[in-house]
Amino acid sequence: MMVRVGVAMVIAVLVAWASPAAGVIKVDMPVSRIYATGNPVLVGKVTGVKAENRVVDVEVAEVLKGQFGAKSLRVQIVQPEQLIAKVAVGQPVVVFVGRAVPGGAAPVTLHLADTWLLAEVVAGAQPPAFRVMQEKRDQWRSFPGRTAAMVRIVGELKSRKRTLVDQIENKVFRGGVKELGKLKVEKAAYLVAADVNGDKKADLLVGAGGGVRLFINGGGAFADATEAWGLTPATGARLAVGDVNGDGKADVLVGKTVWMNDGGKFAKGPTIDLADEGNVLALALADVNGDGRADAVALYKTGEVVAFENGGAMDRPWARRAPARLWDEKSGDAATDATFGDWGDDGRLHVMVLRASGVTRYALDGGGGEAADIQRLTGETREGFAKMCPKGLKNARGWAIDIDGDGRLDYLMVGEEGMVMLVNRGFGAYLLNPDVGAAMKGAGEKAAVVLPKAGVACAAAALRGDRFEDLLMLDEGGRLYEAENPPFKAGEGE
Repeated sequence: MMVRVGVAMVIAVLVAWASPAAGVIKVDMPVSRIYATGNPVLVGKVTGVKAENRVVDVEVAEVLKGQFGAKSLRVQIVQPEQLIAKVAVGQPVVVFVGRAVPGGAAPVTLHLADTWLLAEVVAGAQPPAFRVMQEKRDQWRSFPGRTAAMVRIVGELKSRKRTLVDQIENKVFRGGVKELGKLKVEKAAYLVAADVNGDKKADLLVGAGGGVRLFINGGGAFADATEAWGLTPATGARLAVGDVNGDGKADVLVGKTVWMNDGGKFAKGPTIDLADEGNVLALALADVNGDGRADAVALYKTGEVVAFENGGAMDRPWARRAPARLWDEKSGDAATDATFGDWGDDGRLHVMVLRASGVTRYALDGGGGEAADIQRLTGETREGFAKMCPKGLKNARGWAIDIDGDGRLDYLMVGEEGMVMLVNRGFGAYLLNPDVGAAMKGAGEKAAVVLPKAGVACAAAALRGDRFEDLLMLDEGGRLYEAENPPFKAGEGE
């Protein structure tokens, strides 16, 4: 079956939770400005913690800017008192000493235990000492991430390099919505875009009725190639794509079976012991153990995550690792969707989990840090997020998409009454766009309304080779739409 790609335009009324956002979404006080005004700026490592008087000993590792003659310093945490419990030997510290005001002491900003702090210089102390008086809450938006990542950011600033994104134009999906035709499939559970045949075009894998259909992109048409490619027997409630044998071809995990791609056909490969498949929240093919091979990983609605190690052999099952628990299923509201990806600051696999109350990022191992809520991700408080998005994220679904062509995964979240996006700044930090569809409003002639909502399966794909990924939407009847995302400006800010 061939589906011709049409040019009929439809208006996309994307209901936002806030009034239209400004043309540029940006950080008002970027880390680069804090660095520019600091003198000296230094990084160190915690060597001792005296919990009884809340004193932290720090070894100076490097002076990035200005002069600091001592090899060590001390930090006394007066407020917040509870922070001392989070400080441990070996943790990094970043210190920005500001310019002294006439008749006053130099203000000091510290980043310690993943927290911005306001301090003052302790006069005459040897070794030099800083007294922390309060958490610097207004600085969270500058960078809401971990101190370990902050060390890398200031290191880049020293070398006059800046990869932390501080602003982005709000012109997402301004190309409008096009109907691409009708696929011979109904009530799709999922839609995945992947280059299956190596022609650098996005092909489509559609899950419906417990099976999977493959549609090859011919440039101007999608052809149903499920039978020709040997995928007719593939069944499963979830699907993931990855290269499991390192040959550069997209292999597919459907339910419990990996289907190996030889460039022209799929064949049954290794299996995984995936129990209770109906309660799997997310499934992925990704390197979990750092050996360079794509493993399988499943997250259940209960908060349990299980990995299956790819040992390299394609003719026997993958070993099931002991499960880990990311959250207690009895605490808080239930998770509605989740997406695996490189969402953190260490290049390792994380997972974004959606609930009606918001979004949380979880690391799959201890090295990725604690669970991160909206404040840790964006710097915005929960109260502020609730004001921006008063409808919340009820029954929300989420999709990874590179919205600005920088190679970093952004996260599009769609609830019952709107869309919101986390734009990846790098280093585990995000800009919050609560009106992601603003540029599309009023585009095109009046026609059918298309929303990425319940019953609509979505996927991201760069359909024009420009690295800016477009959004594909497949409705319950099999009609395929594209929300076009032409290139726009993403920048570092000031």
